[in-house]
Amino acid sequence: MGPAPEVQLIAVSKTKPVEDIIAFYKAGQRHFGENYVAELIAKAKDPVLVSMFHFRRFCLLVYICKICVAVVHVIFAADVK
Repeated sequence: MGPAPEVQLIAVSKTKPVEDIIAFYKAGQRHFGENYVAELIAKAKDPVLVSMFHFRRFCLLVYICKICVAVVHVIFAADVK
């Protein structure tokens, strides 16, 4: 057996106010997951949060990618038919 894979906890921050996310940030959480574009942009621009935001969405559209690429570190997408 090889070494154990690295595991990273991603806190789901959608619909949560920035104040809650900052509290988790101060407690050591650095990775947050969003799937609402407007919330993602607002939260990622907060000067207190120097975090890695992950964007998750089904049926990802090009215009959403163009908006998110400036603030997210990882984009997860799935096509559901």
